[in-house]
Amino acid sequence: MPEPSVPPGAPLPASPDEAVARWRGLLAEAAPRHVLLEGFHALKHALRFGAVVPVALCTDRAGTLELAAELAPDLGEVLARLLVE
Repeated sequence: MPEPSVPPGAPLPASPDEAVARWRGLLAEAAPRHVLLEGFHALKHALRFGAVVPVALCTDRAGTLELAAELAPDLGEVLARLLVE
């Protein structure tokens, strides 16, 4: 299984506003390599298959990390670095 990753050298968003701005910037590039993943299940599989995830927003960071600990403990560290509430 590939290692899940975040973009190399890119600082992770520090706030929800910064995360949304980053996503809008990616959309502005009109690059077909960017997709919107909705839900934990889709994000979990993308990370497990080695996707580079530039931004991940959630409404309940603690709850999402708790869910990850139960359903995807192998992704706990990367999600802890990546998720922005």
